[in-house]
Amino acid sequence: MAAAAAMHPLNQNQLLMSRRKKILKRIGYAVLGIAVILILTAFMIMRPVKPSLKTGDSAPQVALSDINGQSFSYNDFSKDQKVLLAFFRFAGCPVCNVRVHELSNAYESLKKEGVEIVAVFESSPQVLKAYQQDFEFPFRIISDVDGQLYKSYGVKKKLGNVIRTLGNEQAVSRFKQGESLYGDRAYEQDGSFTRMTAEFVIKNGKIERAHYGRHLADHLDLSTL
Repeated sequence: MAAAAAMHPLNQNQLLMSRRKKILKRIGYAVLGIAVILILTAFMIMRPVKPSLKTGDSAPQVALSDINGQSFSYNDFSKDQKVLLAFFRFAGCPVCNVRVHELSNAYESLKKEGVEIVAVFESSPQVLKAYQQDFEFPFRIISDVDGQLYKSYGVKKKLGNVIRTLGNEQAVSRFKQGESLYGDRAYEQDGSFTRMTAEFVIKNGKIERAHYGRHLADHLDLSTL
């Protein structure tokens, strides 16, 4: 009976071969997956991307139009005047909301110092008009739904930086503050979750300062403008 119950050597070999084939197949899939990841990574590294702007660079000459349909350019500002061009995500971003309120509160004092503010969002003009009317922001606001301004200024989407925001105490605190500032108002989050913020000081068509946020709460110090 024991001999009958024992597995035939041929069947044992077939079973071992079958297991080996399955293991090799899994290894093959794993190697293929790693190869695909490496190829995609190489492609991302090698593909041309808009480089970050730096001090002394010419400000990209692009058509500017605010949410009220008024066109303007850097030439509309006097030679002694600076433009603080601030890039945000969307109107429904609490961390961005805090910074927008900071700029609004500092607007008059900055204007006396010769600094004009222009804010750029991914949100639609309709959402931004409601946002501006609710809080009466005194500066120009631009809707860049198609992302052309973001691209021109090298303001990228970075998941890693957004994740860094979640672990930053200042950013978490400002998130709560931003939600509180909204009150009972709510705005559509019509933009990219991974979009980062950036701020540029422009004078006479040149980049005087370029600041790309390491996290969403990372901005220029207004007292240094």
